[in-house]
Amino acid sequence: MTTLPPAPHRQPSKLGSREFTNFNHRPRHLLANTQRNMASGTPLEVEFPYSMVIGIPLPTNRIASAALRALQVDKERSPFVHRSFALVSPDSADDGAHDESKTVLQTTYRATTNRMLRVSVNSFLDTVGVVLGVVEELDVDVLKEELGK
Repeated sequence: MTTLPPAPHRQPSKLGSREFTNFNHRPRHLLANTQRNMASGTPLEVEFPYSMVIGIPLPTNRIASAALRALQVDKERSPFVHRSFALVSPDSADDGAHDESKTVLQTTYRATTNRMLRVSVNSFLDTVGVVLGVVEELDVDVLKEELGK
């Protein structure tokens, strides 16, 4: 019988009274909210009781829209996970915001188990890292300035 080496240990960090795991490779500017819907609600909430809302603030609506279009192409592979996207204003009280003020890419994940939620969100964050890296390297404003000369 062979034994496997121990899994790499991730250093926990304490924030307030809760303990969080420090994932150094994740963008620090992501805003996330996780919850489990215990009460009866919509059929989606009942079927997918675990949820997470991730808000990614971006500098402009154009970049947020480009990131949204790039991320929407990949469909969720698991039937146990539901994902939806929206562009929202940083000021959550501003419901009737103009398109130009919607600079936060909001992604809502719903899953049947907390494990499926974790796996899907981890994969999504890897993809977001790639998309943001491409946006940073190939910012269209720089190209427009160069072509306008």
